[in-house]
Amino acid sequence: MRKIFLLLISFSFLMIIGCASSNEQKKDEGEIQKEEYVFDATAVDSTVNPAVVKTDTSAVNEAVKKFVVQIGAFTTKDRADERAEFAKKKLSREIIISYSEEFKLYVVQLTPFATKAEAESVKKELWKTKDFKDAFIVVLP
Repeated sequence: MRKIFLLLISFSFLMIIGCASSNEQKKDEGEIQKEEYVFDATAVDSTVNPAVVKTDTSAVNEAVKKFVVQIGAFTTKDRADERAEFAKKKLSREIIISYSEEFKLYVVQLTPFATKAEAESVKKELWKTKDFKDAFIVVLP
């Protein structure tokens, strides 16, 4: 009887430890997926949470020259071209495609705006359509 009791306790202990590491692994995998930003794979909520990003806005505003609304990022030039053509037809705006060495992606953006207010206004208009709900602002020096 004592052997069975010890066996049950040992088994329970192993189950608890096994489940704990499984949950941590799932958590780590979830964090990796949240960091991935490629429109090719799936739609990702690309809005920036102001509570997470803390910057000294006075220093940033002095150094900032342009604000760009980004509407896509793709692993291939062909996909970026398709998105740009679609956006030109839908938005009647000039679209820029460039390659980001940092992220190894082709990015599709509207032409730069002089002020953040202009870029915010355009971004909010884009969010009203289902085709551009993931648009966001990129700050260029």
